[in-house]
Amino acid sequence: MQLVIRGRTIETRTLSGAPHPDGIANFTSALPNLSVDVDANKLSGRGTVRVLQQPARANEFTAVIEIYDAQSGSQEYRLDIVWR
Repeated sequence: MQLVIRGRTIETRTLSGAPHPDGIANFTSALPNLSVDVDANKLSGRGTVRVLQQPARANEFTAVIEIYDAQSGSQEYRLDIVWR
């Protein structure tokens, strides 16, 4: 699954497996229209989390986070995504 973040919006993209319902996202601030460094930290859930795309002018300041879980079945994830 990929999380696509732009401003205060987040879109989910299911790449394989069953579609996952949209989760809950809380922003303390919007992802700015600047080239910032985005980090993603998994607080709970299986598999791995990594930043696939950093925001830049060329991608309209969009960050993409990947959640990879090779196990079957649904799982709840908690992530802390920060930028600076």
